[in-house]
Amino acid sequence: MRRVVSIILVLLFSSGAMARTYTLREAVLVALKENPQVRSYVSQRRSAQAQVRVVLSQFFPSVYLGLTYQRYRTEPLRPVTDYTFGPSFTWNIFSGFSTLNRLLEEERLSQAADLQVRKVSLAVAMKVVDAYVDYLKARALLEAAEADLRDARANLRLVKKRWEVGLSPKADLYNAQAKVEDARFNVVSRGSQVMKARGALAVAMGLSVVKEVVPREMKKAPPEISIEEALKTAMEKRPEILAASKEVEAQKREVAAVKGEFLPSVDISGKYVRHDESLFPDDREEWNIMVQVSFPIFTGLSTHWKLRRERALLHRKEWDRRDTELAIQKEVWFAYQDSLKARGEFRAAKRLFESAQEDMRVMRGKYTHGLASVVDLTTSQSRLADARAKFVSSKFEVYRTYYALVKGMGYIPGLER
Repeated sequence: MRRVVSIILVLLFSSGAMARTYTLREAVLVALKENPQVRSYVSQRRSAQAQVRVVLSQFFPSVYLGLTYQRYRTEPLRPVTDYTFGPSFTWNIFSGFSTLNRLLEEERLSQAADLQVRKVSLAVAMKVVDAYVDYLKARALLEAAEADLRDARANLRLVKKRWEVGLSPKADLYNAQAKVEDARFNVVSRGSQVMKARGALAVAMGLSVVKEVVPREMKKAPPEISIEEALKTAMEKRPEILAASKEVEAQKREVAAVKGEFLPSVDISGKYVRHDESLFPDDREEWNIMVQVSFPIFTGLSTHWKLRRERALLHRKEWDRRDTELAIQKEVWFAYQDSLKARGEFRAAKRLFESAQEDMRVMRGKYTHGLASVVDLTTSQSRLADARAKFVSSKFEVYRTYYALVKGMGYIPGLER
C-alpha cells in the first residue's frame, strides 16, 4: 500500500514538472480561443452581420445583362433567327420606409448576436474558473491528506512507545495502525481526484483531456462587492438583458416596416435592347424607362393581420426582457449570499482548524502521560483531519463564489475586474 501511495505522488509531481503552468487569466483566454461553443456563436454572429449587408443591398438598383436566342418559323416563310442583347435595371426608390426599418432591425439583431457571443463567453469562462478552483482544491486536499497521514504516523509512534513499555494494550496499537491505513487510503483517493481535476480543467479550456495543465496558486484574497454595486452593474452589463433590449428594438422596427406596407411603393425600371433578326437584316434598338407607383388598396387584410402579429410579438419580447431582468437579479442575489456564506464559513473553518491543531497538541501530551486514552487521541486526530479539510474547501469556495458573483455582474470571470 505504501508503494502505491509513493507511485501516485511521484506521478503527480513528475507530471506537474513537465506540464505548463497557467494563471487563471491565461486559462480563460485559451478557453475563449479554443472552445468550440464560442467559435460556433462567433460564426452565428458573422451570419447576422452578413444579413445586414443583404438588406442594405435593397437600397441599390438591380442591373442585369440579358441575352436571348430564338428560332421560329411561320408558314410559308422560312425559319427566322432572332438575337436580343442588352442591359436592364429595376430600382425601388420608396417602399413606405419598410426597407429602412428592416435594415435597422437587422442591425439590432446583429448587435444581439454580438451579445450572445459574450453570453456564451461568460458561461465558458465560469466553467474554466470552476475547473481551475477544483484543481487547486483537489491538490490542497491531497496535501491535507498527506498531513493527516503524517499525524496518524506520529500518533502511531506514541502508541507504540507506550505499548512497548506495557502502558497500553495491543488493541490501542491496532487502533492507531488502522488510522494510518485509513489516512493512506485517503491519500490515494485524493491523488486520483487531482488527476481527474486536471483532465476536467484541460477540457474546460478546450484542450485534450490528456493535456498536462497546472494552475498557479491563488494568493491574493478576492475583494468584497456590495449588493447595490452588483445589482446595478448586472442591469447595465449582463449580455442577456442587453440582447433582450436589442431584440425589443428590432421588433419595433419590424412593426414599423409592416406599417410601411400601407404606403405606396415607387419603382423605376428601364432597359436597352439590341435586336438582330435574320428576317430583317438590319439591326434595331429599343429602350424604355418606366416609373411605377403602386397603391395598396386591398390585400385581403393580410397587412392588417401581419401588423397585429408583429405587435403581439413585440409585447412578448418586452415581457421576456422583464423576465430576464428578474432572473438576473435572482442570480446575482443568490451569488452574493453564497459569497457572504463562503467568507463566513472560511473564517469559522480557520478558527476550527487552529483549535483542532491545539487540541491535537494537548491530547498528545495527555496521552504521553497517561491522562487520555487512545480513543481520545484518535478522536482528536479525526477532528483535526475534518477541520483541515473544511479549512481547505472553504478557502477555495471563497474564490469560486467571488467569481460567480463577478460573472453575475456581467464581467468575464478571471479576465475582467
